[in-house]
Amino acid sequence: MQDQLFLQLMNFLAPQFLYGLLAISIPIIIHLFNFRKSKKIYFSSNRYLRKVNEETSSKRNLKHLLILLMRIGFITFLVIAFARPFIPAEEKELQNNVQIYLDNSFSMSNEYDEDLPAFDHAISIVNGLVDEYPQGTGFRLITNDFMPFSNIFRSGEEIKELLTELTYSKITREASQIRERLRSEEVNLDQVDNYWISDFQTSIYGGAVLDSMNVRMIPIRFNSNANIFIDSVYTETPFLLSDDRISLFARLVNRSDAEIENLNLKVFINDIQVSTNSITIPPRGVEITSFDLAFSLEDSNPGRITIEDFPVIFDNDFYFILKKFPIVSITEIRTDNSSGRLQQVYGNRNLFDFRSFQPTNLDYSQVTASDLVIINGIREIDNSLSVLLTNYLDAGGSIAIIPSSDSEIDSFGEFLGVSISSNDSSVTMNLQSPDFRNPFFSDVFEDQNPNMKMPSATKIWSWYNDRDALLRFANGQPFLSKISRRGSIYIFSTPFETEFTDFTLHALFVPVMYKMAITGMESDENIYLSLTDSQFEITLDSVPRNALLKLRNSNGEIIPQQRFSGDRVIIEPMATEIDAGIYDVILNDLEVEKIALNNDKRESLLTQQSTSELGSMFDGGVVEIFDQFESQDDQKVLYAKYQPTPLWKYALLIAVLFLVGEVMIFKLIK
Repeated sequence: MQDQLFLQLMNFLAPQFLYGLLAISIPIIIHLFNFRKSKKIYFSSNRYLRKVNEETSSKRNLKHLLILLMRIGFITFLVIAFARPFIPAEEKELQNNVQIYLDNSFSMSNEYDEDLPAFDHAISIVNGLVDEYPQGTGFRLITNDFMPFSNIFRSGEEIKELLTELTYSKITREASQIRERLRSEEVNLDQVDNYWISDFQTSIYGGAVLDSMNVRMIPIRFNSNANIFIDSVYTETPFLLSDDRISLFARLVNRSDAEIENLNLKVFINDIQVSTNSITIPPRGVEITSFDLAFSLEDSNPGRITIEDFPVIFDNDFYFILKKFPIVSITEIRTDNSSGRLQQVYGNRNLFDFRSFQPTNLDYSQVTASDLVIINGIREIDNSLSVLLTNYLDAGGSIAIIPSSDSEIDSFGEFLGVSISSNDSSVTMNLQSPDFRNPFFSDVFEDQNPNMKMPSATKIWSWYNDRDALLRFANGQPFLSKISRRGSIYIFSTPFETEFTDFTLHALFVPVMYKMAITGMESDENIYLSLTDSQFEITLDSVPRNALLKLRNSNGEIIPQQRFSGDRVIIEPMATEIDAGIYDVILNDLEVEKIALNNDKRESLLTQQSTSELGSMFDGGVVEIFDQFESQDDQKVLYAKYQPTPLWKYALLIAVLFLVGEVMIFKLIK
């Protein structure tokens, strides 16, 4: 029973050396044939012989037995040392291949301990893992960049060399992406040890439920999850004119439990500091501050808002572009009897290039170059005009149709592809309040009052019951609808003459018409982009054949993935190569645009998942969480669970002790 227990507790890496235990017979043979050999001793007198034998025989026998024991012990433990005994690990033995995901996102720059970034601590953990695995183990190191070096298994020394070259990555990886990377087709997950080393931010991992997996998770706990960052920047109005004062707003978030007093903010436009401000943010609160900027706008003006916050500094700068609003080209096609209110609405020449034509003298080139074409009160759409407007729509243009009291509705219905019917012109109804949740009305009203007094109108046209109508009559029928194609079509049910409606006299009229005018220019309202955007578009006046677009800043040039569609360029940024900042868009060596790119704001939210939340992240498998990794001693405890305890050193030490014991016996027992 004791032998079986011993075998369960101890195994040998080289059990063939145990045959060396047969050498124990050598000291036994020596003891039997050498120590008992008789010797003749000659004395001048034999009278003391019996007395000497009686006094020394017991000591001699004890000495011989002790020497025999020392020699047997020496040989036994020397042989055991060569057999390399070990105590098996508490857990399953380590595999010959190891996969390690090391989170190197910007959030890992937060402090794990005072003056020790979490990323540096994570690197030390990986180094410790490499050291604790036996030589010959293959390691696969995966980081957020999914770089080519993570495609194959490498030696421990190669992994250590890679660790010295790692830097922070601007890429944020979802838990599912990491899971898929670990389970690549070349890897049998049952034959590798998987380590997942990360800060496990709630903003990134929260709510993730992954397929079954065997993994050892090592969360790197921050010293503090406090952080202050700029969440967004926007202007009071998208219409920025060169002579106007600009109101710039910044939304700041405080993720600490303490109030932040008098945080200093600086605004730089075209690399010149143009404004400064200070703000106090309550604990776990959000505050919006504003800057009044007064300077002459160029076509495109790079800007940056800067704060000072430590130790997390990657989100202290927020980049944006202020663009002078381009003049919107509007073409009206009207009759002499049509309302002239549109010319008054679009009369600001700093904003609009408004031109009005009758159908008989229409400039077709003016139509194709317009941002908005308004059909105002004409009787019919003939074939030539229908073809022109259809091509214009297919190119992404916007059209607004205002009926007349004597319209030939069949020609309009054929063009729109919508069944239109005429209505009794004697019934007048009020309009419902607009749905302010509709994106069309975003940034239109400062005071969104659902009880505002609405205009009235007499419905001339009816069409299908549009549940998404922008404006409705009190009975729910549409007053203004939007039909989305490649471009956009806006349909009014009522002429704009005062005998049919007072809509043109209402405060709602001007913002609605302005919003329609800039619909095709919505993309220009984005004053910044995020590196998490999979793609973004740039509209150019003309795109030459075989055009090649580049992104350039002070650090060099990058050729992103791109494709052209008409006058639009769709850019797919390579996140591994693009950093946050301001970039010039270069086309055939000419600057055609500027863009501002910012880091993923989720990285700034430093709250981490608890141990119980991590435990529920996988739907099955063996998931082990090592939440205490405070020192090298704690790391040794982790590694010891999975590695056998070698005993050969102790066996060799005991063998030496037996050898020393034999020498001491010869000296002490005469």
